Amino acid sequence: GTWKFISAVLLRSNRPCHSLQDDLESFVHILSWTALKYTIHGLPRSVLIDRIFTIYDKVQYDPVTKEISGLRDMKEQMLKA
Repeated sequence: GTWKFISAVLLRSNRPCHSLQDDLESFVHILSWTALKYTIHGLPRSVLIDRIFTIYDKVQYDPVTKEISGLRDMKEQMLKA
């Protein structure tokens, strides 16, 4: 699947196989992204663009630990809400 919609668990692990739970989480991410992008709501356009970027596209790379983070952390926060 597309990296931005992969489950937080798969982003966090080296597990090559995904489970039904991973697929369901991916579906929630796709549904949320689609709702944010295509439904009419009261968010100003600049806030909406920033929110979509922060949740689905923002990535940080640590050259020391070689760890990629950001996307996984935001997805975990979103799922907790």
